[in-house]
Amino acid sequence: MSVIYLLSSLPTLQLDAPAPITTEAFVAACRDQFSAADAAAAEALLTDAACDHPFVTTWRDRDTILRNAAAYQRARLPVPTLPAGCVPSRDVIHALATC
Repeated sequence: MSVIYLLSSLPTLQLDAPAPITTEAFVAACRDQFSAADAAAAEALLTDAACDHPFVTTWRDRDTILRNAAAYQRARLPVPTLPAGCVPSRDVIHALATC
């Protein structure tokens, strides 16, 4: 297994261009460089297939946590703003913090 070789052989990604390698080509490269279990794990992550590899399970758990946190942040109500020069009292600050 040569993760370093695989990573160093991948083409450079550019944000404004399509991916220079297909999913199928990447999976084939993983099969050439990884053990069968690790290659199956990489393919499962790319295709969202079922897999009981410990890394895949951990990745999906962390991905769910991150997606839920992002959704929570997007759903938050905006914080009310006060007019310029206005100094809120303690009660106003406490009321805003408990909304």
